[in-house]
Amino acid sequence: MEHPRLYIMGLYERGLRAEKITRHCRVTQCLAARGGKEWLIAVAPPIAPDDHTVMPDPEAIRAFRVPGMLAIKLHRGTWHAGPYFTASTVDFLNLEPSDTNETDHVNCYLTRDLGIALRFEIRMDEPPMSSDRDPAWNTGPFAACRASTPLISHVPRSSPRPS
Repeated sequence: MEHPRLYIMGLYERGLRAEKITRHCRVTQCLAARGGKEWLIAVAPPIAPDDHTVMPDPEAIRAFRVPGMLAIKLHRGTWHAGPYFTASTVDFLNLEPSDTNETDHVNCYLTRDLGIALRFEIRMDEPPMSSDRDPAWNTGPFAACRASTPLISHVPRSSPRPS
């Protein structure tokens, strides 16, 4: 494993539909948006992180609105799709070993492997996750992601792609 790396990841808006979900089997990862911009992430529990052939349970995938002032930690093996957002661009701080994307990157292509795609639904009536709402927000298999209501829907394989 390489040395830890904190870097700025500049991302462009790419819609609110996820075609794949990824995990890192050997390491944790931390993400935070710069500039206070809200963002979205979908996660699933880390099932058998030492077995690269195990795919996530589609029913266990949940998505969350993350306020711009929060950072999240994805535990070892946690499946994640994102970050997603509606701004044209967002810079993210990403903390992970420098070789993670080359040596510890397992993808599940949702349509091919699970027969689904995921579409984020932004519900303005539901507040984003907050450590004030749930003091235990930083515990469990996917850190802050337990503190909010799911904001995702499974899209059957035959659904047309939104324009």
